[in-house]
Amino acid sequence: MAFRWLEASFGTKEFDRIMREYYRQYEFKHPQPQDLRRLFEANTSKDLTWFFDELINTTAITDYRIKDVNRQYEKIGNTAYDQLRLAQPLGAVRGTYSISAYRQDSIVKTVWYDGFNGNMDVLFPSGNYERYQIDAAQTIPDLNRRNNNYRLKGLCKKGEPLRLQFLGSLENPKKRQIFWLPALGYNAHDGAMLGLAIYNGLLPPRKFELALVPMYAFGSKNLAGMGRVAYNLYPKTVFSQAQTALSVQSFSWGTASVYRPAEQPGTPPTLVSSEAGVFSRISLSETLTLKNKNPRSSAIRQIRARYVRIDRSTCDIIFSTGTEFCSEGFVGLLPESENLYEIAFEHDDRRVVNPYNLAMSVRGGGSSFLSATMAAKYRFSFRGKRQGLDMRFFGGYIRTNNNAYRLSASDRSFYDVMADEIYLGRYESDGLWAQQVGLRQGGMKFPFSVALSDRWLLAANFKSSLVRKLPLRLYADIALPIASDDAVYGSGELWFDGGIAITPLPDIFEIYVPLLHSSNLRNIYSTNDTKWYEKITFLLRFDALNPLKTVRQIGNLF
Repeated sequence: MAFRWLEASFGTKEFDRIMREYYRQYEFKHPQPQDLRRLFEANTSKDLTWFFDELINTTAITDYRIKDVNRQYEKIGNTAYDQLRLAQPLGAVRGTYSISAYRQDSIVKTVWYDGFNGNMDVLFPSGNYERYQIDAAQTIPDLNRRNNNYRLKGLCKKGEPLRLQFLGSLENPKKRQIFWLPALGYNAHDGAMLGLAIYNGLLPPRKFELALVPMYAFGSKNLAGMGRVAYNLYPKTVFSQAQTALSVQSFSWGTASVYRPAEQPGTPPTLVSSEAGVFSRISLSETLTLKNKNPRSSAIRQIRARYVRIDRSTCDIIFSTGTEFCSEGFVGLLPESENLYEIAFEHDDRRVVNPYNLAMSVRGGGSSFLSATMAAKYRFSFRGKRQGLDMRFFGGYIRTNNNAYRLSASDRSFYDVMADEIYLGRYESDGLWAQQVGLRQGGMKFPFSVALSDRWLLAANFKSSLVRKLPLRLYADIALPIASDDAVYGSGELWFDGGIAITPLPDIFEIYVPLLHSSNLRNIYSTNDTKWYEKITFLLRFDALNPLKTVRQIGNLF
């Protein structure tokens, strides 16, 4: 790309002549970079500082843009000229650039200009043009091609024509692209959901990101879905990226029911009314990505601060008076509205061999709780990219008087405090959807709300490849909850489980079949008369299945 730019600024004929001379002079020798520079500068009066000092030897970017156009601004001799007002950030590469005039999507004229920083006015021969474009041939590595166009007709002169497109593609700098896909969804409370996914692109990374997924839930007959907008900056400081993001989601959490007490002893209460409870979440975050000293490093280091508000409609949405009472299950322990805060740091190195991750977090919810946690993951790789021994170590401290916020050895939906994960049956206490677990907190795999702590929790998780070509792994977990009250069942005791993990999509979709348990966990199973198939749990991470998020993360590495 660099020498294509130099060739375009010289012209192919002159560039080829100089390169042939370079070959003739240094054939069978060991030329140095300064020899190439000396030869080019001896064959031209042009200032090539932009190429050899700025483009080759620095990481400076190029980002020319058209701010405004004054038609028929000046007449020199018999030729009229338009004035184009241009800009480029200070410190950018001051390389030569071209401006092309279009009529009916065909280039009519192209003029090359010397580079600059800041603001610059240039003259272009007037004509019956429809638009101007910087670097129409795409020979320079311009950072943002969406600001290279200026339309001479219409209302949105700087905005490209809007193009609604199915699925997705690479960026077309001549169009404002909005992509769409049909969206399907399901959870235990909303039933089947149908909607539309609308987003504004995949690659390259954009300053402004948009993704909306509105859906209609046929089970609850409610509107549901999620959305996210983000704005990215790329400062030249210790941070390579600063992202401000706002995300929203709304789904049903279950049913809030109002009952009338039984009139006769031994008879069940009478159901008065019930309605789907709505769960909504708003998150505002600021994420700073630290710049790596080594550009080849695969590590991503981020500092994140965020605010999360969660609202749950409960029995207050149903008329209830007198002796009637409400049944909300676990949700009854939680406030209808929560304001939660978090400051976190993560170091994630996704290298092919021995990848690792370190995450630290401090969370708070007013007077409800305050917690500090740290988790470290490491894969000792052998026999291929995804083969090896996965190790995870977790330590957490929390102060809370509300059982709903306690640290949990098994990461069930109840204890996903900031609602970061998507669960098919949020707040479900039994049935298939209650057997979905996560990989946060203690990371154990049993489907019960036991081994909880309102103070300390220590845990370790291990998973190792079993058969190379089969999606099977051995897993083992151990946790030590230490509660403020020693009378809490299991406090100060070691909890253990282990078995076989079926991993068709490792760390995304996994099924856990337990074979070994600690005695305290075995007692829980016995007390609840738990069937063998009710002990099986599964992991399903919808965030990792998000193709938009995955592609954008890859794009941000370059």
